[in-house]
Amino acid sequence: MKRVFIIAAGLIAALPMAHATSIVYLFTSGTVTAYGTPENVTVGGYEITIWGYDGSVTNPGVVGGAATGTGSQSGLSYDSNGLGVANTGPDEITNNSFVVVDFSDSGSPGGPKAAGYTAATIVLDNVSPQTEWIFYGGNAAPVAGGISSLTELAFGTGNVNEAISLASYSYLVIAATADCYENVKSITLNIPTNTTTPEPGTFVMAGMALMGLGMGLRKTRKR
Repeated sequence: MKRVFIIAAGLIAALPMAHATSIVYLFTSGTVTAYGTPENVTVGGYEITIWGYDGSVTNPGVVGGAATGTGSQSGLSYDSNGLGVANTGPDEITNNSFVVVDFSDSGSPGGPKAAGYTAATIVLDNVSPQTEWIFYGGNAAPVAGGISSLTELAFGTGNVNEAISLASYSYLVIAATADCYENVKSITLNIPTNTTTPEPGTFVMAGMALMGLGMGLRKTRKR
């Protein structure tokens, strides 16, 4: 019986466990990008691409509402408060600008979407009083004139550390309402690290070992 227990324990230990790695993209420093030039940022082997736009996003006024971002591609700026859109006055995100984050990169080293991410935590800083920030999700790639087919995911006021579900989306849009400004300080993603799928026979063997263990324990009790 001791041998059966050891075999069962070993097989169960060999089964993959679900784990996640936190990837933090920090935007408190960087190089100002030229107009129309996106920024590629890689952390832990996972690459994201960020665009800045001069323009605006239609505000549906309700979570789940449809929206469209229209404008011209701009540059990005960085300071101690975080990421903003260059040449928008305060070099921040305002109601006349927005940022698009692409998680879908399938090239090398690859993006978080392909790795199975499901959620992101967005930290906004330097948010003006009464600012209403808005997050949108989408699956249509951004183009020179903006990004379409967006869905409002969340909104709120003030500095924020907001967790949002992105399981159904490849793109995140960060915007602000009228007379407001904000910076994106960081984006944190949880990336699943279990990529090994066990052979079906492993489950069968583990099950048989557990059955043998149960039968052995039953016989021991009868004695």
